[in-house]
Amino acid sequence: MSRRRLKHSRAFLPLCLFVALVTGILAVPGGTPGGLGLQAADLVRPCGPDSLTGPLRKLVPQGVAGADFRPACVRHDACYDTYGANKVACDRKYLREMQCACKNSRRPILCRFTARVMYAVTRRGGDRAYEDAQRIAKEKLFGR
Repeated sequence: MSRRRLKHSRAFLPLCLFVALVTGILAVPGGTPGGLGLQAADLVRPCGPDSLTGPLRKLVPQGVAGADFRPACVRHDACYDTYGANKVACDRKYLREMQCACKNSRRPILCRFTARVMYAVTRRGGDRAYEDAQRIAKEKLFGR
């Protein structure tokens, strides 16, 4: 990793934590959005990496002030789990879906900002999750 990129990612982390703390206070309560075909158990805390457990998981915003990012997170995971899916296309669709959810937010500017931060974190840090999901999907399709 280049020095410039490393410096940029170090500066980005405090911003992400700040947004997570602010939006964690404004996060949407539990519940299943109607008409999405998703199970309630899938929507408890689907946003964020599976490797993040315990109280740290609560720092990842699931929505902002009435906007619910959880369906977008579930669909993003499903996109990664589709063998041959394009990571960039999955991530861009994820951003669009979160921004659409921001139309229901009482704080749309904060919501769009949070969606952008979550997208940026996913673009920069989601490579391993994407590669793992693709490997598992390939094994399911073609065997070992």
